[in-house]
This record gives sequence, structure tokens and C-alpha cells, in this order.
Amino acid sequence: MTRIKQVLFLILLLSIFTSCDFIHNTLTYKSSSKAFTEALLREDYNTGVGLLVIGPETSSADTLKKYLPLVRELIVKNFGTELEYTLMSSEKKFSNLKEENTPPNSTVILLQISNKKEFGVIRFLYDDTSKKILQLNVLNVKEPVPHLAFFWMFGLFALAVPIFNIYMIMRIKRSTLKRKWLKYITVIVVNVPSFTCHTNGAITFALLSFQLIFGISFNYMGYINSFWSFGLPIGGLYVLYLLMKKDDEELFAQPETTIQPAITNEDLPEK
Repeated sequence: MTRIKQVLFLILLLSIFTSCDFIHNTLTYKSSSKAFTEALLREDYNTGVGLLVIGPETSSADTLKKYLPLVRELIVKNFGTELEYTLMSSEKKFSNLKEENTPPNSTVILLQISNKKEFGVIRFLYDDTSKKILQLNVLNVKEPVPHLAFFWMFGLFALAVPIFNIYMIMRIKRSTLKRKWLKYITVIVVNVPSFTCHTNGAITFALLSFQLIFGISFNYMGYINSFWSFGLPIGGLYVLYLLMKKDDEELFAQPETTIQPAITNEDLPEK
């Protein structure tokens, strides 16, 4: 048993260190992607080439300098030079299909570029050893910037679910219910079906999709990937029913008490 605990502890430590390294690389790559794009817009191709991997697997510095003006032209033609930058995703894919795998020791970064009216996406492939760009592609994405008023209003509605679930957990703690741990799990896990709102205002419904963490999930990384999602708090409502039922049972279980009228001297018969 001690051996198993040691192995699990080592796996946990490895997972923590790997996650920390991945997060640190992601922040580095975000800054590097922004710096590279701004260097292109300034036509500072020397700085841009300095952020690229140069070697036998890519191209020479002179070849890359001839390629970068074409990338700049594509960006400026579609989005102009005054851009805002948002990290959309950072990922490593591991699949049994070779073509879907991320190359070894590399990370894919999707950077959203936007002006006041439209947005696009640039895909970067980074080498984890040198922290430089192996490949870059301006994806075929040019969409109008969505209005987010409805998106944030939906978010306010979605926040009511975790507030209700936290309230129910407090009710469980103060109650006399048996096996409280089971009731806690029910409230936290059983939030189904789920409703999801995207930045374009579309709402999707998933009948068997569980929102496991207090009934809500949220992502705000670029217009394409952002969403609010919440599940109906079925678990919380069921526990609320149990609490109300128990309160009624305790109320009806109380013994009836009769109140005897007070006897005064006036009520005594005269002698």
C-alpha cells in the first residue's frame, strides 16, 4: 500500500511540474507571437527572423526575409496595422493518428488578431527547446467582431447556478441529513442538461452533458472559443426537496400540547 502511495505521489508531482512548465511556455509564446506580428507590421524583418528557427529543417535567414513581406501584406490587407491580440489556445495533441499529433517537443499557439470591425487567426508552431517559431500560418478566418451584450447577460444568468449550489451546500452542512458527503457530491456533480452560449449569440443544448464544477463553465480566449455553459441544478433541487420533506416530517412528528386554562378565584364556586 505504501508503494502505491509513493507511485501516486510521484505521478502527482510530475503532473504539477509538467503543467507549470506548459503554462510558463504558453505565456512566453504569447508574448513572442505578439512581438513577431508587431515586428512584421513595422517591417522590421530582422527582428522577425530572430524569432524564427533557422536551420536545415526550415529555411535560411535570407529566404525567410523574402517570405515575411508576403505574410505582412496578407495581414495588413485584411486587418490593417492597428491590431489587438488575444491568445485563443495553446495545445499539444497526442493521438494514435500520426497526422493529428503535435510534432515532438513543440506547442501550437493560436493568436487572434482584431481591429474594431473584424478578426482573424494566426497559427504558430513553437519549438519547445529554442522557444522559437518553427512554422506560422495566417488561417482563412475573417469574421466580424461580435456584439457581446447578450453573451455577458447570459453569463449573469449562468452565475445563478453556482450561487444556488453553494447555498445548498451550506444548507446541507447545517442540516441533520445522513450521509452528507453523498449529498455534497450530488449538488456538485449532477447539473444536467447543459445550455451553452457562444459569442455570436447562439445557444446550444446538450441533454447528457454534465457541468461537474458547481454547474458552470466559462472560457474567454478569443471570439471563436469563448462560451458560457451551465447545467440545470438537478442535484441541488433534489437535495432541496429532501430538506423540505425532512422539515415537514419533523413538524408533524412534534407531540400535540394542550393548554390548560388558568383558574382564578372568580372561577371557584361560592361557599
